Amino acid sequence: MLTGNEASETYQSVRIRVRDSALLDSGVLTELLAEAGAVGFAEDDGVLTAYIPADIYSPEAVESVVGNFNGVAVERSECLAPQNWNELWESNFSPLLLEVGGRTLRIRASFHAPTVEGEELVIDPR
Repeated sequence: MLTGNEASETYQSVRIRVRDSALLDSGVLTELLAEAGAVGFAEDDGVLTAYIPADIYSPEAVESVVGNFNGVAVERSECLAPQNWNELWESNFSPLLLEVGGRTLRIRASFHAPTVEGEELVIDPR
């Protein structure tokens, strides 16, 4: 999660197609991209999106990392306008419902309505 000045900083979003799911699972690619400046990641169906502060983004550094692996390629890179990332994340945070051993646990933020059934874990995402 981004805090302080990072919350409204401009970021470069770099979408990277990864054909080998084991590479995503290993964390090697994300570690190398973090060394190249990435401060956040999202994974979705064989695509890794890296978020790099625009003021330190280097296409050459990203390509240098990606070039080390077969079946890995940058699909798209775009500059994201500054916005309050924490507020955006919080607005998309939905309660989770877990069923474990016949018991129900609901994980919610303090701004969600409480439930009367089962147990709750209340968190404040920041």
